[in-house]
Amino acid sequence: MDRVCLIAAIVFLGTCFGTAEAKCVKRSCNPEDDKPCPDCYFCKQDYYGNYFCLWVNEGNVVDLDDLKAIIQNFESLTLTTVDGNPDPDVNDPVIGYGFNLNRADAAATFNAVLGSGVDFNKVRNGEQGITLEQANALFDHDIDNIYIPRAENSIGEALYDSLTYNRKVAIVNAFYRGDIGPTTITLIKEKRWDDACEDYLDSEEYRNSAQNIRKRMECNARQFCPPEPKPCKMD
Repeated sequence: MDRVCLIAAIVFLGTCFGTAEAKCVKRSCNPEDDKPCPDCYFCKQDYYGNYFCLWVNEGNVVDLDDLKAIIQNFESLTLTTVDGNPDPDVNDPVIGYGFNLNRADAAATFNAVLGSGVDFNKVRNGEQGITLEQANALFDHDIDNIYIPRAENSIGEALYDSLTYNRKVAIVNAFYRGDIGPTTITLIKEKRWDDACEDYLDSEEYRNSAQNIRKRMECNARQFCPPEPKPCKMD
């Protein structure tokens, strides 16, 4: 394993904190909270109806619900419109889990997904908010109809379908944020996972980003780098 993959692997050592001998401790979570778990974890219900933060790895990530929960955990949830761009000269209104109200299809998507009960212009202008259920509906629409198809089209549907869910998460998460470049995509298509891991983090986007973005990208990169440790699975 090369140096970049090794760094990505050890940044998140799983739900076992401290040394390799440390005891695994589960942290409870509420899936309705904003960022209910630390970075590279996600909130999942066990067989007894309790929610715990689980580490993102092949053993814990098994279906589409997990994929969505992981991406939501990286996004800031807001039920009122906020400016998502740190540049004071740029107005970039977002709501929900990063839904951009400036995008070309924003009004049409609002009307199609949320119906007539929500006034798009009032939401965009900050005069009206949305509910958690509506935020989830917008997010589900975009993942199902934009970002998973984009991932499938970029690397090939057959390859995408063959991947473990943790790798699907990494690719869709990278497309959702827009930080995956053409070289990384080519390396994934060629199944050169170590090289994809290295190339993904060897970018100005990674080097110049804030710590939370770097952690998000490191989490994605770690899914590209085989093999990966699996310290904790659900009971």
